[in-house]
Amino acid sequence: MKWNDRLRQYIKIQGISQKEAAILLNTSPSMMSRYLSGSDNINQDFIINLLKAFPEIDLQSIFSENKPIEVEEPDNSEFNIEKELLEIQDKISKIREHLAQDCHDKIK
Repeated sequence: MKWNDRLRQYIKIQGISQKEAAILLNTSPSMMSRYLSGSDNINQDFIINLLKAFPEIDLQSIFSENKPIEVEEPDNSEFNIEKELLEIQDKISKIREHLAQDCHDKIK
């Protein structure tokens, strides 16, 4: 089973529609359709939004061809890669804001 089929199955297990998933994942319904059909590849922002919307998701179960889809509660006692990715994304956003402000200040 390909990643897009696994993602589609995961969304179905969550009991939400493709359109609802698109809203949760901050993408357009047409882009969500392309992702789920496998006609377009996902990017880093999509994965981060996926982790924000579904913190319990096991990315390995989505992107590994040999592993069944599992929905588990996050284990906070161990290293949590999803949490780390979200923290990194927040830091990147702050750096971008800082750089944009610096550029704006230099233009004045």
